[in-house]
Amino acid sequence: MRNILIMILFASFFSLPFSACRRREEKVEKGVEISTAVASREIAAPVISAFGSIVYKAKADVYPTSTSNVKALFADKGMSVNKGDLLALLDDAKLQVQLRQAESDVQSKKALVALAKAQFDEGCQNARKTILSIDRIQCAVDQKKKEFDNLKRIYNNKLKLHVIGGLSDEELQSIKMNMDSAGNALEQALLELRTAQVGFSESDINTAGYTVPADKKEYEELLVKINTATLKAQLEAAGAELEAAQSQMENIKLYLEETKIKSPIDGIVAERYVDIGEKADAETRLFTLFSTESVYVSVTVNALRFNDISEGCAATVRLGNEVHNGFVEQVSPYADAKTGGRMLKIAVDNKDKTLIPGLFAEVSITVGEKQLRLSVPKEAVLHKQDDYSDAVLFLVRDGHVFLQKVDVDFVTDSKIFLHKGLKEGDVVAISRLGHLSDGCEVVVR
Repeated sequence: MRNILIMILFASFFSLPFSACRRREEKVEKGVEISTAVASREIAAPVISAFGSIVYKAKADVYPTSTSNVKALFADKGMSVNKGDLLALLDDAKLQVQLRQAESDVQSKKALVALAKAQFDEGCQNARKTILSIDRIQCAVDQKKKEFDNLKRIYNNKLKLHVIGGLSDEELQSIKMNMDSAGNALEQALLELRTAQVGFSESDINTAGYTVPADKKEYEELLVKINTATLKAQLEAAGAELEAAQSQMENIKLYLEETKIKSPIDGIVAERYVDIGEKADAETRLFTLFSTESVYVSVTVNALRFNDISEGCAATVRLGNEVHNGFVEQVSPYADAKTGGRMLKIAVDNKDKTLIPGLFAEVSITVGEKQLRLSVPKEAVLHKQDDYSDAVLFLVRDGHVFLQKVDVDFVTDSKIFLHKGLKEGDVVAISRLGHLSDGCEVVVR
């Protein structure tokens, strides 16, 4: 009964003609000639095989940053370009005029800065001269005070002598006149000192919001700072105007540089949207570029095997005779509602540019560790297209073949690795499977 069920299942899946070996209906002189292989163990890592489409990994749409007319074009559809290559030029005549004006303005502002700097330096020098002058006047005041004090002492002594009749009125008057003259000179010197100290006194330091330093050098430098504050502000204002002018000039230079439309990536020109003379603004797409340095292979994997896959899994991509190494870079977080499969993207290096987007490639994804596993040649197993859930093969024993269901682990280019259904050393048919049936007599070539 078991054999009959297996034969019915086998016939429904594969529609195999069994006429070649119908022992009950016709008599044959010898069995079907077949080739065989031996199930053996070998070191291999489990892989998931599928077909995927090659897609671009990076895409760049190129837009201008300002409004102008297209002056020249250096790239067209299908051309390979490198990052930084010139694709087009926009008209820059107005910007060139603006640049010359900006450069002139910068030179003017530099002259104003130089003038303000000279005035500031001169102000510092004058302030230091005033401090030296105050010191000189202070010395003169001290000297005149000494002279006045000395004459005042002499006058007081002579006055005592005059009281006792030891000095005449004329002599006392002469001494008093000398004392008064010295006093007037002292007053003049003090007035000159107070005039020189305007803006250079301790009270001026306090008014400016500072504490009077004890150190003489610090005291003098603070006085210079206070008395050149206006000139310093003028210098800073001139510097700010120069900085603004230079910034404007650099902006114009940047705008000029942006009239040179350059490729942002290595790749090919997928499309050119403008011609020479056309007006372009910030919303005008000039080019579309695709990266060719590396590509994705987009693959949809059956949900039953998807849990074995994670980002970083090694993968190989076969296109014709070319084999490229890559890895799983993106894994879709959801499954397709219709197929139940989930999409993943395999990143593959494409420096030789042999992987052309739009083509289909065979993909093998390594999803486990290498270990000893049982395998048979790929041609030994019968299955539905892309479905190994009901796979079967023909086990060869004593000149006959017997239909055997097997549990497929994974498939490579040439072999099928099995979970169960066979043991090492079992012999399986690998040719003329369409002529075989369960129990059929065979001759091994």
